[in-house]
Amino acid sequence: MKKSILTILLTSLIMLFCACGLIESEPALSIEEVYEVAVEAGYDGTFHEFMQHFYSSTAEKGDTGEQGEKGDKGDKGEKGEQGEQGEQGESGLDGKDGSVWYNGDTAPIASIGKNGDYYLMTSTFDIYFKTSGEWNKIGNIKGADGEDGETGTSGEINTTSPNTPAETVNKALLSSVSVVCTSSASKSSGAGVIYQLDKESGDAYIITNMHVLYNESTLSVFKNISLYIYGKGYSQFEIPASYVGGSVAYDLALLKVSGNDIIKNSELCEVEFADSEKVRVLDAVIAVGNPVGEGISATRGYVSVENENVAVNVVKNSTSIIRCMRIDAGVNKGNSGGGLYNADGEFIGIVNAKKIDEEIESMGYAIPSNLVRSVVENLMYYCDGTNESSGKVLNLGITHSIVDSYAGFDENDDTVRIFEKVAVKSIDTGSVASRYFEVGDILVGAEINGNYHSFTAKYHAEELLLDIRVGDSVVYHVERGGLEIKITLTFTESNYVK
Repeated sequence: MKKSILTILLTSLIMLFCACGLIESEPALSIEEVYEVAVEAGYDGTFHEFMQHFYSSTAEKGDTGEQGEKGDKGDKGEKGEQGEQGEQGESGLDGKDGSVWYNGDTAPIASIGKNGDYYLMTSTFDIYFKTSGEWNKIGNIKGADGEDGETGTSGEINTTSPNTPAETVNKALLSSVSVVCTSSASKSSGAGVIYQLDKESGDAYIITNMHVLYNESTLSVFKNISLYIYGKGYSQFEIPASYVGGSVAYDLALLKVSGNDIIKNSELCEVEFADSEKVRVLDAVIAVGNPVGEGISATRGYVSVENENVAVNVVKNSTSIIRCMRIDAGVNKGNSGGGLYNADGEFIGIVNAKKIDEEIESMGYAIPSNLVRSVVENLMYYCDGTNESSGKVLNLGITHSIVDSYAGFDENDDTVRIFEKVAVKSIDTGSVASRYFEVGDILVGAEINGNYHSFTAKYHAEELLLDIRVGDSVVYHVERGGLEIKITLTFTESNYVK
């Protein structure tokens, strides 16, 4: 058995050498094929046992064979072929789809996620898609420009610029008149504003200053009063006017024109009243007047002070203390009685005075429109169609005082204003007030026929007396001892004075 195994091994070795290409022979066999030959030769072991015969340490050492001759150096082998490309790796997980943009239609133009690489340029809102390593613009997500908005309404004149819109001047000019008063020995010139107008009948009411109509020579009102409208300043276009009534205390007067053809065929208009309580420091203003009697003209400027008391010589040997606003618009002799207008062409006052001094410039004054309205309505109520030539005011019998004053921010119009706390300083014996008020009462406000008027300044309480008529229901709101009480009053003719 051993011999047969050695014989078989030898035979197998020869075959193995042939398989390894060490002996020139037929094409080399694989080790498996050698094992098959050995089995045919009588080997009955397994393939594993067959292989152990080549490595076993117990095999007998054979005789040393003769050294063979050194063979010739073989030719250099050809370069092997490139191996096949490996299979592509598995794709990663799909990314989550991002936002979708639309170009105004129903179909999306871009998305971010598994469908590709997209880039949004935020400065231009363009969308790019990456293909073959290059970015290509594929759309834009910026919306179309919106439609133009409506034209805004004109605002106030910028207080940092003196520019005046033409329409503002036009309103002012068409509601203004020149006033010329004459007698055999005297002449006075001024201006006025149209308060009420009926062009169909040719009727109008005109507001001016009392001192314009006052003749110091006769110590009375001029008898001959003429008006001239803008564009018709010549003598042939004279409009006669009559005196209705006036107030020396407030330097205001009312004139009337009836059935005049020039007015019927004119482009005149009434003044449009504005709330003078809303006038602010540095509001732009336009002053229209008849300086030195040379015709209607306009100047512009700003409000310097909203309210201050000014001493004015209305009639000879008499001085009136009048609440005015101070302006720096050009005011000259003849501007008296002319209108003061805001940037919207609304009436805010009657120009009535200026300070004249070598060391003073641009200090003109105008009576605020709210006070003008109260005085003029009072004159129409008591004088128009009657024999009265002056109005009447309620004599409540109270002297007012200011117990506190401060500057505060008014949230209603975003303006800094001066607020005053008004109190009862003294009470006339036997007056209406003596039965209801006490010295020291704080006057908060008053209702006239249900309309409430707040007293945030001393002049509010004083000027309200011009608006109260016989028969009105008046309720005063008063603070007394930390509590607010209401005092209801009624008045008779005896409670009024001229």
